Parts: sequence; structure tokens; C-alpha cells
Amino acid sequence: MKKRQVIFLVVLCLLFTACVKQYTNNTVILKAESLLMEHPDSTYRILKLIPQPEQLSTSDYAAWCLLYTHSQFKLYQDIKSDSIIRISVKYYDNSSLYKQSGTSYYLLDCILQMNKKDKEAMLAYKKADDVLKNTGESDLIGLVKFKIGYLYKMDETYSQSFIFFKQSLKYFIDSKNIKYQAYACREISEHYFRLNYPTKDILYYSNRALKLSYQSGDSLNYYSILAYQGAVLANNDYARSKEYLLKSYRYFPTQRASYAALLAQDYAKLHILDSAKYYLHISLSDTLELKYRSGRYFAFAEVAKNEGDFKKAFAYTLIAYYSRDSVFQQTIKSQLYLIDKQYDIGKKETEIAALKISNQQKVILIALLTIAVLMILIFMLGRAVRHKKKQAEYAIEKQRMEFELIAKSHECPLK
Repeated sequence: MKKRQVIFLVVLCLLFTACVKQYTNNTVILKAESLLMEHPDSTYRILKLIPQPEQLSTSDYAAWCLLYTHSQFKLYQDIKSDSIIRISVKYYDNSSLYKQSGTSYYLLDCILQMNKKDKEAMLAYKKADDVLKNTGESDLIGLVKFKIGYLYKMDETYSQSFIFFKQSLKYFIDSKNIKYQAYACREISEHYFRLNYPTKDILYYSNRALKLSYQSGDSLNYYSILAYQGAVLANNDYARSKEYLLKSYRYFPTQRASYAALLAQDYAKLHILDSAKYYLHISLSDTLELKYRSGRYFAFAEVAKNEGDFKKAFAYTLIAYYSRDSVFQQTIKSQLYLIDKQYDIGKKETEIAALKISNQQKVILIALLTIAVLMILIFMLGRAVRHKKKQAEYAIEKQRMEFELIAKSHECPLK
């Protein structure tokens, strides 16, 4: 009997172990993984050399799909289909492999976002956020928070995006990733700018972003932040604005027409008319950037004023104010729309919270009813046991009395 129990327990343990999902032990895949962060191109080549990866074991194939997609993403490849990463998502879901599961969801999110499926991406990002709470992957958690913030920003729900950008910064500080910290600080600064915060508050986070991007060697972000600071300072510090915009103007050839409008305004305010005219001419090729158009007309007005043509200066000033008011009205409409949208989000969150409270109350009520029923059952079972005990005692007493009567009858003396 004991032998059978031991065999049964061994078989049960084997079955349990077989059901637990494992990460790969494949040496080639593990080698590819070790190169992913620094040399994703090498990871991609190694994984491509594995013939028929779909014939690998389930755990190895899931790891292959995860690393193959991750290397594609790091190499900025245009990933049209999410079918490969979904294999990893399905395998790692509801397992104890939280890092792999969270990374799978994160990559799925990125692909969905890449293919303009923002609503699906938001759901997947939130799933990744939930799974990664069980890990210490600060960088990855920060990226997920940042991406959620970015999606809210694209949806123009800035109060929500601000919350997630702030959270992402905290995780990037924990991971000591200064490159990612720079992007989070930049987004926080731009949030302040959109909501018309004081310039010192806007520049506090912007300067942090500038310093961090310089330290990390991220030139693209560094010069983008300089251009942004130039736009922030364009209405009050013309010299610094000009200095920052010129650096960005030289670094981004495709953005020159946009920057030229602000540069023309700065030079006109500084009474350097030749340079103002030069950049005005360049700015005229930009017909799309509405937000800098008023600056262009203010520059025209300043040039005309310095040349003594006050009639033309007045006309350009009117156009500049009209253009600025047009942008201002669009901003006001946008802000009203955002307030409505954020009110709807707040209302939904309140309703969800109320629903959760209601559900919790129902669960508590059900639990109390269950306890009451169990207590009644225990009480009834106790009564039944006591009743059976009394019956048994009565039967024993009856048998004892019968036995004594029989014994007495045998003890009677013969006559």
C-alpha cells in the first residue's frame, strides 16, 4: 500500500513539473539573447540561422519568437504582422515567467501602435504594466509607463499622459538610464508649456532633459530640446532664443523652414535686419507650420518698422495678431475638448470605482451568507451527532438491561 502511494506521489510531481512553463535552455538562443541589448543585429542574424524554428520545443520556440521580434524592433524594422510575438504572448501568459510575459506584451503593444491600432495597444500596454509589477525590471516598466503616457498624449488627454510620464521618470531614475530620463523630462516640460506654466517651471525640466541627453550622447534629442527651448524663449529672450534655434537649424536641415520663422523674429527684435530678411525668405517655403506663422509676420512688421515703412509695419502687425488669435482660438477649442474628454474619463473612473465597491460589497455579503450557512450546517450536524450519540447510549443501556435480566434468570435457585 505504501509503495503505491509513493509511486502515485512521484507521478503527480512529474505531471506538475511538466505543466510548469519553462524558459529556454537552448544554447544558441541564449547566446543570441546575451547580445540583444548591445548588438541586436547579431541577435537577429543568429536567430535567422536556426532552421525551421517552429519545429523547436514549445518553450524554445516561444523564446525564439520573443527574441526575434525584440531584435527586429531594436533594428527599427517595419513589423507589419503581430503573429510571431503573439506566440510568445500566449505561451508566457499566466505563467511565473513575468519578465518574458511583460516583454512579450510590450512588444505586441509597440507593433500594434506601429500599425495605428492605438486602442488595442493601450489594452496590451496596461496588461504589460500589470504583469511587470511582479518584476524588478525598472527600465521595461518605465518604457511601458512612457508609452502609455504617449498614447494618452496622442489622444490629447494630457492630465493622464502627465501622470504616466512622471511615473516613467521615477522608474528610469531607479534604473539609472539617463537617456530615457531625458525623454521623460522633455515630455514633462512640454506638458507644462502646453498648459501655460511659468517659463522657469518649463525650463527646469527642459534643462534637465538637455543635460541628460548631452551626457548620454543622444544628439538627436539634444538638438530637438534646444529647438524647443528656442521656441519657448522666442517672446522674451531673443538672444538666447536665436542661439538655440541656430544650433538646431544647422542640425536639422528638413526643419529649417519652421525654425527660420522664429529666427527671423529674433533677428528683427535684435535689429539685425539683413539676417531677419534672410531667414524670412527661407521661412516662406513653409506653408504648413501654423504655430510659427505669426512670428513670421511679426518679423516682417519689425523689418518694415526699422526701414521706416510704418504703414506696412502696421499691416503686418495686424496679420500677425490675427494669425496668433486664430491659433489661440484653436488652442482654446482644443482645451475645452480636452476638459470634456477628461471629465468623461473621470466620470468613467468614478463609475468603475463605484462598481468595484458594489462588487466588493456583494462579495462580502456572499461570504457572510456562506459563513452563516456553514454555521447552520455545523450546528445541525452537531445536533445530528448528539442525537445519534443518545440513540447509541439508549441502545447500549437497553442491551445492558436485557443482559442483566438474562443473567438474573440464570442465577435463580432450583426448587
